[in-house]
Amino acid sequence: MSVVVDCKDIHKTYGYNSNQVLALQGISLQVKEKELVMFLGPSGSGKTTLLSIIGGILDADSGDCLILNESWLKKNAQEKTAFRGKNIGFVFQTFNLIPTLTCEENTAIPLFLQGLEEKQALNEARLLLEKLGLKDKARRHPNQLSGGEMQRVAIARGCIHKPKLILCDEPTSYLDQENGKKAIELLKEIQASTSSALIIVTHDVRILDFADKIFKIEDGKIVT
Repeated sequence: MSVVVDCKDIHKTYGYNSNQVLALQGISLQVKEKELVMFLGPSGSGKTTLLSIIGGILDADSGDCLILNESWLKKNAQEKTAFRGKNIGFVFQTFNLIPTLTCEENTAIPLFLQGLEEKQALNEARLLLEKLGLKDKARRHPNQLSGGEMQRVAIARGCIHKPKLILCDEPTSYLDQENGKKAIELLKEIQASTSSALIIVTHDVRILDFADKIFKIEDGKIVT
């Protein structure tokens, strides 16, 4: 299996002088295609910072992160945006849904950005939302949904363009056991159809059995 993520000695610090926080201290890891990897650890351990650096949203202070053999260090802001749009899917803990768009429109955003015709994009969005039990909510707006329903829309949007890397920050935190399992199974189904790598930051012990590999992170270091 080819390597999708290759982090090499990643360091990240926040603040200055006596207020410095060592968020990441020499993180090195690899994630291969078809692998489901979970980052586990307490709040403030550096999990989300690492996820953001892997996704090219944050820059590391030192070290390098290669995605599909391409270094973030060698890309400018415009190149990063284009690369993310094509190759990476994000599922944010805070959802980041656009309130003025319907659920199907929010879900279809990655397809719109790739230039897919509107009718086809919305049709694909509806089919994916139906798989997540949201068929009757497709044309509602985010403020008409529960937290768990918004989370499922966020999962759909992060996966609809079949990216080679899917990054999820607490994707099941608002879901009950049945819907949490359904969401992870859908992520794995999409992963299998695209040979993508899937990285999940989580506190949810209910989903750990789905992982191929678990990295426990404490104080900015991998401890297991």
